[in-house]
Amino acid sequence: MAIASFTRRFLVADDHDMIRTGIMHILKDAYPGCVIDESTDGTDVTERVLHTSYDLIITDIQMGAFQAVALINYLHTRYPAIPVLVYSMVTEILYGPGILRSGASGFVHKGSPVMELKKAIALLLDGKKYFSETLTDLFCNFQDKKHETPFSKLSPREFQVALLLLGGKTVTTISQTLSLKKSTTGTHKINAFRKLQVSNLLELKTLAETYHF
Repeated sequence: MAIASFTRRFLVADDHDMIRTGIMHILKDAYPGCVIDESTDGTDVTERVLHTSYDLIITDIQMGAFQAVALINYLHTRYPAIPVLVYSMVTEILYGPGILRSGASGFVHKGSPVMELKKAIALLLDGKKYFSETLTDLFCNFQDKKHETPFSKLSPREFQVALLLLGGKTVTTISQTLSLKKSTTGTHKINAFRKLQVSNLLELKTLAETYHF
């Protein structure tokens, strides 16, 4: 049943075509005329939010080697008005605390009934939260706190470069991925390391692991 509403804009991020297609079908059925953008990795997500305002971002937490929890935290601190719904196969008990700390507004396991996903989407669009009973108790310990991390200090480009470095990419590859000059990418790397107070990739990885990225 379609829900009467003004035009909504969604961003669906998942590296599996069938999952994105299924979510898009649900959104189009519930919100006729909505605009939906697709992403297959976090780098593209960070690029899109630079230029577009979304009513909701739906993302998996496992997209290759990309640090999705870091992405969610970054979106939460940089774009707090955009709710982020995690739709994933990861175990709630193991990943729930990290998802909560990251600033996600909701979590739906991919094994849940479709109606649960629809319910979560509607709640987040209404400015509310959605978590399973398993995560509700955990959420109560986090909902009144602002969870910024050192990564929140980075500019959008610095953040992209830092995440790609964490994913094992070289400066040359990052330059090609982001369509930047190698010298520009190098400058972003230097600035990111300075703000994060790290001097090499090992220290960067250690810092990321400290915040469960």
